[in-house]
Amino acid sequence: MTRLAAIRRARGFTLVELAVVIMIVALLLGGLVATLDAQNNARSASQTEQSMQLARDALVGFALRQGRLPCPAVENIDFVGSLPAYWQAHAAIGYRDGAATRVDGTGEEAMAVTSTSGSPESTVNGRCADSVGFLPALTLGIGPTDAQGFLLDGWGGRVMYAVSDSPGSNPRDFTTTGRLRTLGFAVTPNLYVCTSASTNKPVDCGAANPGARVPAIILSRGKNFAQPAGGGDETDNNDGDRFFVSHTPGPSFDDQMIWLSESVLYARMIAGNGF
Repeated sequence: MTRLAAIRRARGFTLVELAVVIMIVALLLGGLVATLDAQNNARSASQTEQSMQLARDALVGFALRQGRLPCPAVENIDFVGSLPAYWQAHAAIGYRDGAATRVDGTGEEAMAVTSTSGSPESTVNGRCADSVGFLPALTLGIGPTDAQGFLLDGWGGRVMYAVSDSPGSNPRDFTTTGRLRTLGFAVTPNLYVCTSASTNKPVDCGAANPGARVPAIILSRGKNFAQPAGGGDETDNNDGDRFFVSHTPGPSFDDQMIWLSESVLYARMIAGNGF
């Protein structure tokens, strides 16, 4: 090595060496970011699971006290406009105490209230403003919630909630005060949890698609908050009907769900003298 080359060598790295160092640092940072992202996702998923389990326990406690399950909370719902013309003149949404006051965007359970005595669709017969909505965290007294009182998952999204509405039944079995105590095991839920999007709506989940009928469902839309491209199963969890999908997470499905089964609900009510 000549004296000039030695001097240049002592002064610093060559461009090739700098490029190699930069590449190594970039790889290390990339791995660190990926690790941190995975840890954050795992932490958010765990927080979501804990919140939903707390919500399920709160539903059971509510059922023990009230003999029914709460209605979902709603936001910006056009409930009145969906009714026949006669009822549009009489209907409203009531919160907790049954007051006929419409206040969209609250974590209270939302029930239909009418002013007629002949067919009082109200808190006395369990008609919900909607059978699919958000978890009524203010009614249940749980958190964490946003400013409007909606329960939040680990990603900051609102936790959804659906309850069996016993169509054609009046009063509605799962949401009418004392009705679960009166009917006991004769109550039949009409929510379905399927392993993939139902191919046999509105009857059941479909052939070769194991499913369960459950009284209530608690759902987080996951990190993406909504359906990614091609995510048919996530679409089924956001269409407002009685069919939901739960399976192992994947690239196009990150929803988290737990449900209140008949056996758990009835066992807890028997143990707590709710029947």
